[in-house]
Amino acid sequence: MNSVVKLLISRLIGFLVFLALMIVLNILVNYTTVPVFNEFVTFLNNHLVFISWIALFLVLGEIFILLRYPFNIPYPLFNSAGALLIVYFFADFFMLLMSYSAVVPDFPFNNVFFIAGILVFFIVLIVGYYKIFKNIPEEWKIKKKVPEIQKPPVQDVELEIHEAEPETKTRKKTNKSKAKRQTTNKKITKKKSKSKKK
Repeated sequence: MNSVVKLLISRLIGFLVFLALMIVLNILVNYTTVPVFNEFVTFLNNHLVFISWIALFLVLGEIFILLRYPFNIPYPLFNSAGALLIVYFFADFFMLLMSYSAVVPDFPFNNVFFIAGILVFFIVLIVGYYKIFKNIPEEWKIKKKVPEIQKPPVQDVELEIHEAEPETKTRKKTNKSKAKRQTTNKKITKKKSKSKKK
C-alpha cells in the first residue's frame, strides 16, 4: 500500500505542475502576438479534458500493476485505453501541424490514425494479459493430479531374494542329513538281522 500511495502522490504532483504550466501559458497568450503560440495554447485548452482522461487511465493502470494477482487483472484495460487516447491526441496534434503546411496531401489521415489507435489498443491489451497469465503465482495454478503407479520397492525384492537363498541352502543340508541318517539306519538294521540269523 505504501507504493500505491507514493505513486498517487507523485502523479498528483505531476498533474498539478501541468495545470500550473497551463495557467502560465494562458497568461503569456495575453502578452504575445505569435499566432502559432496562441493556437498551440488554444489546442491544449480544448484538449485539457482529453489529457486528464489519458492521465487518469494511465495512473489507474500503474496502480493495478502494483497489486498482486488476481487484483492486477484490470490493468491491461486501463493501459490500452490510455494508449488509444494518446494515439488520438497525437492525431489531432498532427492535423494541427498539417494545417500550417503549404501543401496538404490528399491522404485519409483520419482513417489511418483511427485504425492505428485500434491496433495499439489490442496490442497493449494482449501483451498485458500475456504478462499477467505468464507470471501467475504457484498457489493460483491448478495442479493436475496424476494417478501414481505403485511399484514394488527394488531394495525389498533384493532383500527377499538374499533371504531366500540361505533358506534353500539349509533345506538342502537338512535333506542330505536325513538321507544319511536313513542309510545309516538301514545298515544298522541289516547288521542286526544278520546277527539274529547266526
